[in-house]
Amino acid sequence: MKERWYGWQTLLTDAGAITLTIVLTANADERDDAAVIGAFVIGASTFALGGPIVHGAHGHWGKAGVSLALRAGLSLIGGAIGAGIGADSCSQYVYDHEGCAIGYGVLGLIAGATTAVIVDAAVLAREIVPAPARDHVMFVFTPVRSGGGLTLVGRF
Repeated sequence: MKERWYGWQTLLTDAGAITLTIVLTANADERDDAAVIGAFVIGASTFALGGPIVHGAHGHWGKAGVSLALRAGLSLIGGAIGAGIGADSCSQYVYDHEGCAIGYGVLGLIAGATTAVIVDAAVLAREIVPAPARDHVMFVFTPVRSGGGLTLVGRF
C-alpha cells in the first residue's frame, strides 16, 4: 500500500475561493450593502464547500464532513476570539472607534480559515492507494496447425 497526497486539489479550490471573493467584493458597489454581503456569502460558501467536495470526489465522505466542520468551525471561532479581543482593546476609546472590534474579528476569521486550510491540506488530504502491480515475464505456448510457438510476454 502506498499513501498519496491530494492536498494540492484542496489548495486550488481555496485559491479559487479567495480569488472569487476578492474579485466579487472589489467589483461590488460599496454603498450597496446587499452586493457586498452577497459577494462575501458566495466567496465564503465556495471556501466552505470546496475542500469537502474534493474529499467527496475521492470517496472520503467522513473526511468531507471533518473538512466542512474545520472550515466553518475554526473560521467562526477565530472570528469570535478576534471580535472579543477587539471589543476589549477598543473599550478604552470613548468615541470614533465604533467599528474597531470588527477589524479584529475579520483578522481572527482569516486566522481561523488559514488554520483550517493548512490542516485540511496537510492532514486530511491523504489516501491509501494499492501498490502498482509488479512487473513479470511469462512464456506462452500458442498452438498452431504445424506445432506451435513459444512467445515471451510481460508487463514492463
